[in-house]
Amino acid sequence: MMEEDEDYKKLIEENNLDETFIKDQMRKDLLGYKYKQFYLDKTEIADEAAKTFYDENSDIFHSEQVKAKHILLDDENTAKDIIKKLEAGEDFAELAKEHSTDPTAKENGGELGYFQKGEMVPEFEEAAFSLEIGKISEPVKSSFGYHIIIVEDKREENTEFEEAKDQIKTYLKELDYEKHMDEAIKKANVVKKEKL
Repeated sequence: MMEEDEDYKKLIEENNLDETFIKDQMRKDLLGYKYKQFYLDKTEIADEAAKTFYDENSDIFHSEQVKAKHILLDDENTAKDIIKKLEAGEDFAELAKEHSTDPTAKENGGELGYFQKGEMVPEFEEAAFSLEIGKISEPVKSSFGYHIIIVEDKREENTEFEEAKDQIKTYLKELDYEKHMDEAIKKANVVKKEKL
């Protein structure tokens, strides 16, 4: 099959490789793959080790999300005027369409949907996660301008240990294999050839 593959032929010609070299490399790659599979299959990770990883990395398995809208403005005084209009009962989406300097907010009435920590600029994120549902923020200054934020919903998602256990064990096996290979390479007498 490889002999009929044009890319394979081109690779051989351009790099001045012979078939023996290619077969030798393939044999080494297959041996490496088989050894890794053998090592991972024989490696056992105890439930306790997986649970310790789960407990020490709880942020990976727990996320808080906020659903919010915003209006972005160039200056604080305009932001304060808009907040007064919102407090007087004017519609957030309409004010976003009319005044926001964020083109997306103009189109969709300021809707941002759900987001979690790490997705927004820090100032915006801090304000959004600290607001109560339905409350309007004071002007929040960021590098983009002044934001008016309203939080529509908050939710938390937790992945229980039993759901994550197999995935954690697979990850810990991979880490163990990498450590094993690093140690083997350090102990080995490796000679690097200048040319293939």
